[in-house]
Amino acid sequence: MSSNVTSVNDSDLIDRCMTILKHDGVLAVPTDTIYGLAALVSSEKAVRRIYEIKGRLFTKPLAISVGNVEDLFTWSKPTLSSEQLSDGDLLPGPVTLMFERQLSLPSYFNPDVNNVAIRIPNHQMMIELARRLGEPIALTSANISNGPSSISIDEFQSLWSQVDLVIDGGVLASNDRRGSTIVDLCEKGFFHIQRPGIDCERIISLIMSLSKLESLANETILEIFDYLRPIDIIRAFELLNERFQILIIQRSYHVNLSMNLSLNDFNEYCSIILPSYCSSIRSIYLSNSETCGCMSLFFQRFPHVEAVFPNLRTMVFIDPNDNDYNQIIKIKQLTTVHLKYSQIYEQKIHLAALFDNPNLQTCILSYDDLLPIQKFRSSASLKRLVLDNFYINDFHLLFYLYPSLEHLAINRLLVNFQGYLPPFNGPVRTLHTLKLNCAYTVQFDYILYLLSLLPNLVHFTCIAIGIDFFNAEQWIQILSSLEQLRSLVFDLKAVTEMFDNKLAASFLTPYWHRWRIAVDYSEDNRKYHLFTIPYHRLSFISTIYSVSTIQAPPHMFDSVTHLYLKMNSSMQMCSNRKYPNVYALQIYQNTIVTVDYSNLFSRLCTMIDAHKLVHLELFISLPPSIFLALLKSTPCLRYFKTDYEILMILTDNLQNDDICSDLHHKLNKLVIRQGVLPLTDKDRFVQIFSNLKYLQIQLYTVYELRLLLWTCLKIMFQLQTLHVRLVGTDASIDSLQWQGVINNISYEIAKRHIQIWK
Repeated sequence: MSSNVTSVNDSDLIDRCMTILKHDGVLAVPTDTIYGLAALVSSEKAVRRIYEIKGRLFTKPLAISVGNVEDLFTWSKPTLSSEQLSDGDLLPGPVTLMFERQLSLPSYFNPDVNNVAIRIPNHQMMIELARRLGEPIALTSANISNGPSSISIDEFQSLWSQVDLVIDGGVLASNDRRGSTIVDLCEKGFFHIQRPGIDCERIISLIMSLSKLESLANETILEIFDYLRPIDIIRAFELLNERFQILIIQRSYHVNLSMNLSLNDFNEYCSIILPSYCSSIRSIYLSNSETCGCMSLFFQRFPHVEAVFPNLRTMVFIDPNDNDYNQIIKIKQLTTVHLKYSQIYEQKIHLAALFDNPNLQTCILSYDDLLPIQKFRSSASLKRLVLDNFYINDFHLLFYLYPSLEHLAINRLLVNFQGYLPPFNGPVRTLHTLKLNCAYTVQFDYILYLLSLLPNLVHFTCIAIGIDFFNAEQWIQILSSLEQLRSLVFDLKAVTEMFDNKLAASFLTPYWHRWRIAVDYSEDNRKYHLFTIPYHRLSFISTIYSVSTIQAPPHMFDSVTHLYLKMNSSMQMCSNRKYPNVYALQIYQNTIVTVDYSNLFSRLCTMIDAHKLVHLELFISLPPSIFLALLKSTPCLRYFKTDYEILMILTDNLQNDDICSDLHHKLNKLVIRQGVLPLTDKDRFVQIFSNLKYLQIQLYTVYELRLLLWTCLKIMFQLQTLHVRLVGTDASIDSLQWQGVINNISYEIAKRHIQIWK
């Protein structure tokens, strides 16, 4: 340990710090958020040292830290009163407040900046130090400029020699690298979140409660509206006064008529809200999956969509039936259409008619089946196209049909049985963005050939499987020919017979430094995983344990919100990677090796912040004790997906009261992917999950459905959507048999499934 490192608990610490600071010194200090560099604002030399230590531009201002609320009025011009600022829930705390600066601050400190950012960290040492000094402390994060923030002193060890004293406060309790939430309060009645940080939502609520709603600026009110559903905005503010009425009318609305919406809410939208604010509607989302029959009800209410909603430009349709689709293709004003089908071949639709819309610029088609090129029709206006499954062999026809195409994404690229690529008429010069998720049958040579025909490509994403994709030299050759390329995202996987470090080393040449490559290796399934960093994609797939043969910086996965983990055997030298912002987690089984689950919970706690987890999909047979520990650490969990057999193991056949109680109080959505609910478990199952709003399960027969439906309607008062798949039927096609509304409940009855929405 370095000689200039001391414990935060040293008895003479404050005296030592004061002496160092008063002699132009710089400290590395713990706070309530992250570690910081501190110096006296009154020492121009020390302030300059902070900039030099961090390699920070001198034009970027520093914050100041004080010890009392009264100090804010000495160094700034607060727009909140002393009583409001003294609210113990705001200051001290993980918040930085920006106000207009006072002349009492020296002119060399943040020159040419009219405001100042002030903190009172909720940290006893920092508060006592500031109070005894009686003057402001310049404070900024302890890291190289633009690098990751630090929550332990080891993470900025390279800076120790450049500061006069490092104060070790251990691993900070915040365990969050975002730092404080910065709030701009320079203008009275207005606030703006300059940087979301720790406790951002709570701080927004506090500041809103400190201000009278009607005294807030229009910009602030509109920012608040961004967090609310249109139905909530109109219910709460429509009749408040004329000013709010004008703000509501002038706002553009993106209306989701399916997510967490009851049939009564839907009827209120269609009868009152949508007609009253029809000119403000910009996009509408409709789903027969979440809310069965809602499209038919919508088109019954609004048979002439274009006449009612003149500014509507975007619509999303999830699982429309044949009649719904015939209404969709009549809407010619849309510039963006997202169409999603579970079973597109079981619908009698003429997909090509969708492209007859002369205004269509963006088309997103999501489906389980494969769409042949014959399903498409030419369009001169189409610029963005997203497809789920498509043959690479038909690419030449795709560019022929859509000559203005600028953005193309294929979520599953396949090769047909012919196995060759027909020649193109020439280079495709319009395409700027290409995203490909290749099936294992797609060869690297196909991708090289395709890229050779796209000279103006700017953004390229490639997700692929196969050892041939790990050819660094060939990648360099083709990528170097793309002179406009500015963004490259790789996510490549390959299985090898044995560990070969040359594979990773071939991506360590100077050319690859530009794109920053990371490589993981999983020992038990001998799989390499190569990807570019920073990792800009929202989802990431990995094994629980892996070795980083080329290390990725820890903060590079801050963008990941959806994490897919495959179980594998523990490894001694595995990487300690963190995904701090994950809210959706899927864990699935490893079919190659038998895995010990005993360390899984502790491993997960090092990888993610379980408090942020909302969505969990679990397809492994965890012991109930580990599952209970996981549930206890996830207070925000609302969605759970699993198999029925696994649910029985997790809950001790629905008899573990602690687990069942936790599931009862937390979940509002449950999806059983596989396995049939036996009638013997029906009553206990419904009792445990009586708080659900959405339930998807499987049964054998209609008789079982009748028994379950009666129990559900009797006990599950909050249930809005019930989706039952009938696995006992021998029907070859899941065709729609009947749809309608009875007793304010919408029903959809098909050969292989039944849905209700109430």
